[in-house]
Amino acid sequence: MMARMAASTIASEYPEVRIIILTASDCDNDVAAMLQLGVYGYLLKGCTGQEIVRAVQRVHAGEFYVTPSLAARLLMEMSTPAAKGDDGSEELSSREEIILAQVSKGLTNKEIARALNLREKTVKHYMTNIMQKLGVRNRLEAVLMGQKRQRPSGSFPTVGATASVASERSAYPLKSLTQQ
Repeated sequence: MMARMAASTIASEYPEVRIIILTASDCDNDVAAMLQLGVYGYLLKGCTGQEIVRAVQRVHAGEFYVTPSLAARLLMEMSTPAAKGDDGSEELSSREEIILAQVSKGLTNKEIARALNLREKTVKHYMTNIMQKLGVRNRLEAVLMGQKRQRPSGSFPTVGATASVASERSAYPLKSLTQQ
């Protein structure tokens, strides 16, 4: 990752510089690696201007800043070992489960983003994480793997706000899955 190399070089050659990373990656390993390299701030693309200003102010004051949702998740995950599914693959987060459920209904990233009040890029990023965790290459394989790995309740989690969007979709959602 070029950002890692750049952060490493800047941190070693200019230790007085406080680096803030703005990225689409909310992968725990990326956050941890950057903080270990000497990065002071880690923000996700799509954050507000106010959050960027807050991060710059805190880092300037000598503090560390990680997007709050990431910081909370990192703290929780540090206290519990990573869960693995029956097939040995990494467990999906509840948000990833919800997004995978919407994909299985045939919704596009844009429709999922609208229904969950997210940006389309954020949904794409979640889909990348989902596919990596499930060890699949595309959306269709993710849905098929997700159906095999359904929760003990026997179904994907639901989101009330997406029900009306899902009902507007074609009766043949797999066709739309293969076209994305």
